[in-house]
Amino acid sequence: MAVWNIRGFGNEKKKSMIKGLIKEERLDLIGLVETKHSTINDWDMKQCWGLSRSDYMHVSTIQGSGGLLISWHQEAFKMYNAFAKERWICVEGEVIKSGLKCAIRLVYGPNDQQDRILVWN
Repeated sequence: MAVWNIRGFGNEKKKSMIKGLIKEERLDLIGLVETKHSTINDWDMKQCWGLSRSDYMHVSTIQGSGGLLISWHQEAFKMYNAFAKERWICVEGEVIKSGLKCAIRLVYGPNDQQDRILVWN
């Protein structure tokens, strides 16, 4: 698993970089913070994972900033439940190889301390 503050997901160069990271590090799951994207689609994921079957959970941007994405190889992780709010995603599932049941969370905390307290609460 890897987590990356991507600072924008939209262009082909970034998707190529993600694909290279997935391949080079043999990742089964990746979290992207600050996608700056309001929508993510299956084609976007195909560009990152290639022919591998993948799935994903996405949270849209907030006024053009933020945006979260968790994506995984379907043969490595089986999702049971997913929850999301404006600044976080939680995916519950099982690591298929080991049978480990777990929850994976990705949080994009605001810069303002009061707003950050609200997110963590």
